[in-house]
Amino acid sequence: MAAEGNGGDLSVASTSGLRLTIRRGAADGASSGTGLDSTTKSSRSKRARVQPPASSDTPHPDGWQHADARGEPNVHVFKDIFYRAEAVADAWSTDYASHRSTHCPIVIDNGSSTFRCGWATDDTPRIRIHNYVAKPRNPKEGIRKLVGSDIAPVLTSTWFLRAPMEHGVVINYDLQECVLDHAFARMGIDTEGSVEHPVLMSECLCNPGACRARSTELLFEQYAVPQVCYGVDAAFSHLFNASSTSPDAPALILSCGEHATFVMPYINGRIDAQHAKRIDVGCQASSEFINSRLALKHPQLRSHLSLGRAKEILQEHVHVASDFSEEIKRWEDTTYWDSHTKFFQLPFEAPTQQSLDAARALKAERTQRLKDALAQRREEKLTHQQHLLADLQNVLAAYDAEHDDSVLSAYDLSSRQELVDQLEKIEAAINKLESKIAGVIKEEQPAAPAPRPQGHLLDVPSAQLTPEQTKEKARQRLALNAWEYRQRARAEQEAQRVQMLEATRKEEAARLADPERWLANLRSEHKAILVAKAERQRLRDDLADRRSSASKARMRLLVQQAHDVPAAPAKGRSKKRQAPVDDGFGANDEDWNVYRAIDKDNDDDEEEVEAREHRLQHVEELLEKHDPEFANQQAPQTLEEAIARTRLQYRLQLDTEQIRAPELVFQPTMIGVDQMGLAEAVAVVLQAYPADMQDTLAQNIFLTGGGALYPGLKERIEREVRMIRPFGSKLNVRVARDPLLDPWHGAAQFARRPDFASSLSFSRAQHLECGPDYLVEHAASNAR
Repeated sequence: MAAEGNGGDLSVASTSGLRLTIRRGAADGASSGTGLDSTTKSSRSKRARVQPPASSDTPHPDGWQHADARGEPNVHVFKDIFYRAEAVADAWSTDYASHRSTHCPIVIDNGSSTFRCGWATDDTPRIRIHNYVAKPRNPKEGIRKLVGSDIAPVLTSTWFLRAPMEHGVVINYDLQECVLDHAFARMGIDTEGSVEHPVLMSECLCNPGACRARSTELLFEQYAVPQVCYGVDAAFSHLFNASSTSPDAPALILSCGEHATFVMPYINGRIDAQHAKRIDVGCQASSEFINSRLALKHPQLRSHLSLGRAKEILQEHVHVASDFSEEIKRWEDTTYWDSHTKFFQLPFEAPTQQSLDAARALKAERTQRLKDALAQRREEKLTHQQHLLADLQNVLAAYDAEHDDSVLSAYDLSSRQELVDQLEKIEAAINKLESKIAGVIKEEQPAAPAPRPQGHLLDVPSAQLTPEQTKEKARQRLALNAWEYRQRARAEQEAQRVQMLEATRKEEAARLADPERWLANLRSEHKAILVAKAERQRLRDDLADRRSSASKARMRLLVQQAHDVPAAPAKGRSKKRQAPVDDGFGANDEDWNVYRAIDKDNDDDEEEVEAREHRLQHVEELLEKHDPEFANQQAPQTLEEAIARTRLQYRLQLDTEQIRAPELVFQPTMIGVDQMGLAEAVAVVLQAYPADMQDTLAQNIFLTGGGALYPGLKERIEREVRMIRPFGSKLNVRVARDPLLDPWHGAAQFARRPDFASSLSFSRAQHLECGPDYLVEHAASNAR
C-alpha cells in the first residue's frame, strides 16, 4: 500500500485497488471507525462527512430532501445520512521511523465488531476500524475488497459484508489476513516480508485451541512476527481497572460483548473457566432485534434499514429497565407513549408543485374513467332490460288474445301470474337503473303524472269482439300496464326519497347527540366496507385464475351439478343412485371459456356492489367533513402540506424497543434462545463457591464490553443480584471507565511489563517445539 502527499490531502492506493483521498484534518494517531456504526463519541466526531445544508428545504446533492428533525421533540436523524458515497479514510500513520528498531509490541484487540490496533507505548489505539470486509455484489474494475474504514455507510446494503469472526471466534482466516494487512499498512509498517514486532492479541474466553493455532500460524508464517501472546479481552479490562494494590483480588467479571455475554469468576489471579458461563446473546442480537422490529413496523422503508443504523439506535437511544414488567405497563398509557416514543427522520424525495398537479390530474382522470365505465354499464343493462320488458309485454298481450300456453312455455313460464310477476321485477329493475342514471347524468325535475288511459274494451269478453277490436283491446291493455308501471315507479321513487330523508335526519340526530360515538361507528363502517370490497376483489381475482383453488373448486361444482341429473335405474337394478360418468368436462381450455362466460354473466350481486359503492362514497364525504384525521389522509391541497406529509411517511418509530432490545440479555427466550439470562447465570456462578467466596465476589462485580454502556445496566445488575443474595449482604458493582477501549488499554499496559518478552509470550521456535496449541498462561489468559 503506497501513499502520496499533495498539499493538505493524502492520496492512498489501497490493497483493494481503490484510491482514497484522505483529509489531513483528522489528528494523527487515532483513526475513526467505519460507517457501520460508532464506537465512542470522540471517534464519531472525527468522521469525514458532508456538512448538512443550511436549510432543511435545500435539496440533497443526490436529489433527496435533507432529513432534519426541524426542532420537533423526540425526532432524531441518523448520523450516516450526510456521508459521501465514495470511501473516505482517516489520516495514515507516518511516524514508523520512531518504532522501526525498538521491537515495541503491537497490541491488537481483535473484537467481534471493532478491530483496535496500536503500539504498546501509545495512550490510545491508532487503528479503530470495524472488523468487516466488504466485497461488491457486481465486481467493478479495480475494486476487489474494502476493509474497515474504507467501507462507506451507503455500501453496507449493496456489498457483501463479512466478518472474520462468527460467534466471537475467528473462523474466516482469509478475511482476518485482509484486516491485518490493512492495519499494519495503516500503522506505516514498511519492512519487507515481516513485521519485526511482538504481537499481543486478544481472544474470547475458552477460545478453541484449533482457532488459536490457526491464528498463531498466520502470525508466524505470514508476518514472521518474533513473539506472540494471547489474553482474554475482559480480563485485560479488569486488570486495567483493578486497584494497583490488589490486582489479583477475586472479582466477578460480566463481559457484554457483540455476540455473547460472559460471566467469569476471577480468583487467585486467574480466570476460573470451569465455573464460567456463556450466554449466546449480545449486542448483535439486540441490533438484529431492532432491525427486524422496525422492518415489521415500516415494511415500505426496508431499503432504509441496516444493521449499522440499528447499532446506532442501540448505542444512543435505548436503556435497561430496572423493572421490565412495570415499565412495559407504563407504555400502555397514551400520555407516556407520546412523551417517550422516538422518531428517526429519513431522507426523502420532496414532491414538487408539478408532481402534485400531475397526481391531481391523474386522480381526476381515473375517477372520471370509472364514472364513465359505470354509466356505460348501466346504459347497456337498461337497454337490455327494456328490450326484455317489451318482449314480455308482447307475450302478455298475445296470451290474453289467444290463451295459448305454448306462448308462455317458450319463455319457461307456467302461468299468466308468473309472467306478471316477472314483468313487475323487470319494471322495478328498470326504475332503479333510470334513477341511478338520472343521478349520474343530471338531476331531472319530475314530470306531471299522466292521466289514466281509457280502456273501454278491457271489460268486454274477447268472444264478443271482432278481430280488429281484439287487437285494439291488446293495445289498450298494454297502455294500461305501462301507465300502472309508471305509477308504481313514481311511488317507489317517492318512498325511496322519503326513506333517504328519514335516514339523513336520523344520522344527523345521532351525530348531534353523541358526536364521538357517531364518528367511531362511521369509521368502523368505513373500514368494514373497505374490507368487504378488498375481499370481493380478491375472490374475483382468484376466480379469474384457472389455477387458483377457488376457480378449481367452482369448476368441480359445475361438473358435479352436470352429473347429478337423475336417471331411470337400469332393469334388474335397485333404485340406488348410479355412479356419474366422467365425460372429461374441464380438461380443455374450451370448457374453461364456458366457465368464464358463466362467471361473467353472473351479476346477481351487482346491485349490492353498487349500493356498497354509493354508501362508501357517502361515508367518505361525511368523514372528510367531520373527521380531521381522515381529511388529513386525503390528497394534499398545498405543496407545504404534501412535503410535510411525505416527511411523516419517511419516519421510523421506536417505542418499546428502547427497553426490549437490551432486555434480551436478561430474557434470551424473547428471541427463541433457550438459555438462562444474565441474572440466572450470575446466581449459578455464585452458588458454585462457598458462602465466604460468594460474599467476596458479590462485593466486586465488574462490567465491561459494549453492552456495559447501556444506561441503567449497573442498577439492574444491582437489583437482580440483591434479590438472590441474603438480606443485608454487601454488594458492589463497578463499570469500566471505558468499556470499549479498556481491553486495549489493559493489553497495552500488560505488554509494557518488563517480563513480557521473556516469560509472557512465546516465539516461533517454542511454537514449533511444543505444538500448534501451545499457550503461555498468565493473569489474563485462557487455560491450556
